[in-house]
Amino acid sequence: MDYQPDFSVLTNKGTAFNYLGYMTDNLEEKKIYFNNAVSNYAVALTLDDQNVLPYQNRAAANYELLRYCKNQAGFSKLITLIIEDCDKALLLDNSIQIAANLRMHVQSIRA
Repeated sequence: MDYQPDFSVLTNKGTAFNYLGYMTDNLEEKKIYFNNAVSNYAVALTLDDQNVLPYQNRAAANYELLRYCKNQAGFSKLITLIIEDCDKALLLDNSIQIAANLRMHVQSIRA
């Protein structure tokens, strides 16, 4: 039997990994947890790209990964991904304040 998790399982896993990333003090574990969150949200979006939650939460996880960038190219790529996810979330629901605030903050970092 080939089990394929559904959208809610993937978003819940992403949320759990985000939570673990925020709760641990070990920087390497944080990086792993936030990367896992990003991956779960990416797969969830292949199942439902009209849901705001994965875009907003993937942007937040990528924001946490900014501290691990070792070069300007990686940093710029993450900034771009964060802004794109915030834009997609806001396109689906323009009242999402977390995405709007994160987008403005990240854009100010880019400038």
